[in-house]
Amino acid sequence: SCHNIELGFVFGTLEAWRESPMLAGGDPSQMEGLSAAMRGAWIAFVHQGSPEDGQLPSWPSYDATKRPTMRVSARIGTVYNPS
Repeated sequence: SCHNIELGFVFGTLEAWRESPMLAGGDPSQMEGLSAAMRGAWIAFVHQGSPEDGQLPSWPSYDATKRPTMRVSARIGTVYNPS
């Protein structure tokens, strides 16, 4: 991912980034869904210290052995030992 690509998703301002090359070719309805998921996770984290908002799959705590990482893309879910 390029630097700051998350901003339009996190703040729900994708329309302001419409002409941005980093979002070129993206499916608008899919990107809106990702934006809603990101906002929900960030809001839950601020309010309760965990990004789990009941809408996303379980978000495991990080550990150095399995290296669980939440992938937020066409499919949202945990990946282990991402390369």
